[in-house]
Amino acid sequence: SCSGTSPATCLSHISGELKDGCPTEHLLLQLGAKQAKRTTLRAASSREEFQQKIHQDDRIAYRKDPPVSAPAECHAYMSVHGCSWTSGRSCPEQQPVGGSGAAVADGSLAYSCCCDQELWKPVCPPPCLLCRTARAGDQCFTDVTWAMTVGIHQHPEWYGNLTELSKFEAFQEYLAGEKPCPRPCDKCHTVAPGDRCFDGVMWAKEHGIYGHPEWYPDLSPHSTFNAFQAHLHHAGFEGCPLPCTIMADAGTFDF
Repeated sequence: SCSGTSPATCLSHISGELKDGCPTEHLLLQLGAKQAKRTTLRAASSREEFQQKIHQDDRIAYRKDPPVSAPAECHAYMSVHGCSWTSGRSCPEQQPVGGSGAAVADGSLAYSCCCDQELWKPVCPPPCLLCRTARAGDQCFTDVTWAMTVGIHQHPEWYGNLTELSKFEAFQEYLAGEKPCPRPCDKCHTVAPGDRCFDGVMWAKEHGIYGHPEWYPDLSPHSTFNAFQAHLHHAGFEGCPLPCTIMADAGTFDF
């Protein structure tokens, strides 16, 4: 099964398909043809972008090829609603804990499917390499261009440490996660408080490494913040970008 515990393990296409029952490339292309007008995906979108879309929205997988392990009554629920609500009210053992705390076992179909059956776990893992510099014709390109030419001048407070001199990739990196923007390739960024990745790194450093050291075979409780961020980046967890500097036993590595 592709479903797993957090942090998620990334998985890429092998011989045109995904392992462990995730949608095949053919399915991804079918989805692209049918949903291009309703999502940020385009015919030219990469396999990784299609995989990321299914990772984020299990409703797609349940509409096309529901996992046989899921109870029949949950198939219809998942195809319509999915379990995205658990990012706010998390199920037991789900990490990181949702911003609104834990979900209540109220006997509802939502709780039964998402929590009791653990269908909050993604059918598809995140792709290992999800990056692309936006191109003309992408909604992301339009958003970045607007931010660089209009937004930064009218509302500089919206853009953190960016200035009117910041590069295109820096704006795209900032908008990634906020807008339908992939992270630009070869763009490093050490996260700060307020970033989703920052919360994931802090949880890994303060809790994960102690409770589940097997998740972090290359780390120890004494590893640096950037080393944890790099680990989560390579695992495809919490949308973490590659940090710009990693301190390791062999020295310092800059990217």
